[in-house]
Amino acid sequence: MDSGRSGGRNKMEEQQPGLTRDTIDPHREIDFKTIDHLQFEELCYELVEAAGFRSLEWRRGGADSGRDIQGTLTVSTGLFSEFEELWFFECKHHAKGVGPELLASKFIHALAENPRHLVFFISSFPTTGAKRWIKEISARSAFKIHIVDGEHLRAVLRNHPGIVEKFFSSKLQTVAAAARRSWQLQGLVPATSSLIRFAQDVELSSAAAIDKALLFIWTRRLYNDFEAEDDVWRPMISMMAELENSSEKLWPSCRRVRFWETKDNNYGHSFVAAEVELTIRGVTMLGTYCFERHDGVGIEVFVAQKTLQLFVRYVETGADQEVDQVLQKFFSDNSSSPEPALSSTVSRANER
Repeated sequence: MDSGRSGGRNKMEEQQPGLTRDTIDPHREIDFKTIDHLQFEELCYELVEAAGFRSLEWRRGGADSGRDIQGTLTVSTGLFSEFEELWFFECKHHAKGVGPELLASKFIHALAENPRHLVFFISSFPTTGAKRWIKEISARSAFKIHIVDGEHLRAVLRNHPGIVEKFFSSKLQTVAAAARRSWQLQGLVPATSSLIRFAQDVELSSAAAIDKALLFIWTRRLYNDFEAEDDVWRPMISMMAELENSSEKLWPSCRRVRFWETKDNNYGHSFVAAEVELTIRGVTMLGTYCFERHDGVGIEVFVAQKTLQLFVRYVETGADQEVDQVLQKFFSDNSSSPEPALSSTVSRANER
């Protein structure tokens, strides 16, 4: 793990020295293999509807006469009266390339209806032969043929997070997204029971980077609410080290606003969690910070509440001394407001 982590860090440093922002892509897991052909048709239907098409018909199953979906689009040029165009949409849900034989039959069926446009949604990609066929047939077709392949479709879906969440989010991802929004907008932290379930979920390894980071800092923030045997108290340094995107120390650029929790024991495991203002290149961000060390190595994490910007630094050596330095600095920082008790700063709204 160390060699892979170091390689990733060096590559990132070559691109942009110093601190770099982790690119959070909540839709990175758009995998068409996880849905069946009917779900793929439904996804395409919702995209067509969102694009402004009307009089939609979804021909589910059976003979579709050259289209799975048909609809009309109103065209307005500003020069004369509006008019409507008839569009046919054919959905091809395949793991491998789609050849011309799978497209030609749909084209022949469409000829009888003579739409203005025929669109092929393809979850994979058209083969070289299919591309050649499309080019040749388009030159003499009375209607225009469009191809939306898997790569293009993923790009379009990034503008429709609701559709992505409906078809591709697991239960864990859905719950995590809701918790993330509650914290981002209102500062609400999930109940301890919810965090325990999240930490024990078998799908945690595939969760988004931002959700792993939030789980890490929330469990440290609510340390006193957990039992010693809870799984969340197994050090998460290994999991967080895989998210490393910064090579520079964060804590010298932080101003502590309030402490959430600190922990130190005789088993080589300690941490400090606090609300801080982090200033990077003249930009100040309010968020939650945590430094955790275990057996001489450490992890430093900051998440900006407003933007969800994430910084993660792995500390391979000197973590024991560094956590003491963080505490000394944070204790010397002057808070802009009186330090509230932990019980008054953590919402229990999610315990309902």
